[in-house]
Amino acid sequence: MTISFKVSKETIDKLNEFYIDLKREKTPPYAVFQADDGASVVTLYESGKIVFQGKDADLASQFWIETEKMNNKKLEVNNSDKKDKKKDGTYNVVDIIGKFPKFLRVFIIGILKIMDNHGWLPESFTKDNLYYSTAILSNLGNFGIGSIYHNIVNFGTSSIIGTMGKIHKEKVLDDKGKEKIIDVCDFGINMDERIADGYYFAKSLKYLQYIIEHPKLLEDRADEKVEIKE
Repeated sequence: MTISFKVSKETIDKLNEFYIDLKREKTPPYAVFQADDGASVVTLYESGKIVFQGKDADLASQFWIETEKMNNKKLEVNNSDKKDKKKDGTYNVVDIIGKFPKFLRVFIIGILKIMDNHGWLPESFTKDNLYYSTAILSNLGNFGIGSIYHNIVNFGTSSIIGTMGKIHKEKVLDDKGKEKIIDVCDFGINMDERIADGYYFAKSLKYLQYIIEHPKLLEDRADEKVEIKE
């Protein structure tokens, strides 16, 4: 996927600051910089044109599109994948419903909610829907920001929403009480209380933290008992 548009000087300054740690040493001709965040490649040209390429180009570009629209409401965005790409499932239905008058949209959405509550929605509608999953995970650290606690959405089947924040340095105390600086990644995890009460949820998160701090445990048998020091 390739997405491109022109940005103002104000946005260029913000782009330079945001991608300062992700810039490549070599850049294409007439480029101010080229950065790689692992999921997409971002190239800013001297002309003010910004190009996002890769599987997550749409996600990486969305924030900057909204930022630039604050200065230029007539912003034109070129998306190479949208010309011949046919939408299906949920996205096609949303596009169709969005064209109806408001009173009709409210009625249709009400019907869809009833069908969702009874499990009557067809697979063609749910198979590519983000909320019809067991859990939703989002790596916000990829955008240089911290984790958040997102509310559980009633629509769909997803009962867990987790986010990962940007890895940063933090002072902690080791087992001997000595202060040291380590890399820390914050997590924000919400779970529907209908699938687990607060006690087991808290114990599970503590167990997850322990495994992350002791990754060698992942090499052991899954049925072996692990003792966690309180």
